[in-house]
Amino acid sequence: MGRYDGIKCPACGVEFKDKDDIVVCPTCGAPHHRHCYEKQQGCVYVDKHATGEEWRRPSVEKIDGDAPRRCPRCGTLNQVDSIFCELCGTPLNNANIPPKSDEESGGFFAGMKPPVVMEYNPYTTPYGGLSPDESIDGIPVKDIAMFVGSNSHYYLPRFKEMVTLKKNISWNWAAFLGNALYFCGRGMYMIGSLLAVAFLIRQLPSTMATYYYVAANINQFLANPTIMFSGDIPPTTAYWLNIANIFSYVYWATCMVWGLFGNKLYQRYVFSQIRQLKERFGDGEEYKAALVKKGGLKTGLMIGLVVGFFVLSFAVAVAVEFSLVA
Repeated sequence: MGRYDGIKCPACGVEFKDKDDIVVCPTCGAPHHRHCYEKQQGCVYVDKHATGEEWRRPSVEKIDGDAPRRCPRCGTLNQVDSIFCELCGTPLNNANIPPKSDEESGGFFAGMKPPVVMEYNPYTTPYGGLSPDESIDGIPVKDIAMFVGSNSHYYLPRFKEMVTLKKNISWNWAAFLGNALYFCGRGMYMIGSLLAVAFLIRQLPSTMATYYYVAANINQFLANPTIMFSGDIPPTTAYWLNIANIFSYVYWATCMVWGLFGNKLYQRYVFSQIRQLKERFGDGEEYKAALVKKGGLKTGLMIGLVVGFFVLSFAVAVAVEFSLVA
């Protein structure tokens, strides 16, 4: 998020922070907090969109009499001690060129439009090296970026590669390790729900093995808790342990599948949702607000799922303990 350091959200006036979820207006390029953009139902500069003007970074004040450093590639003004351009990541070297005019350097809007095609730098551009004006399978890149939200720089190049090369396999670590959390967090609730149920089913054999093991040795454990893991293993426990191992192998095999095809599933979901929203709302500000609201990462839901899992695990443990002691 370094490209917005020191910049304030035009909707709420609060300065952007490193972990803020930022939405860039696809029309003028003005950054907003995602929740501000959603609350505003679009860009705060909507009245200026008809003029064709674009948002520009505020002018950089001189430091100790030195002129700000202009990027030789995109023209952005940077702090005098900057090593890389805050917008496109280009090394500044010794480029210490003062601004030529207020039109080039100052204000939120300026007549000169910045270049939109930049080298890929995941830390400085939400488009992952693509132009916001190009399309992937007929959908503008800027619309996809708005819908995806966080990590759009990761997904956009992969979406383009999958569509252009008709490629289905693209590794996704989040889908591999998080599966249910990942798919629910990205809005694919049906797949996420099925995977959550599968995860709980996977835990069942281990729970049963523990139950029968403790049940067979409960008297010894109550007399001497230090021998909790040195009791006899009854046949029923051994049976459930074998089932648990089989379930575990199957589970991780399916995780490999989700890791391999997670990006493709998400790409299809994103494109399908954008087309539906486009058909419903058209091209106006309501459409852009709908992209932000429908897309993005559902962090609250993911946290809720994790908390729910631990609560459920605790409830099961308590129920098992009461059934054994009773």
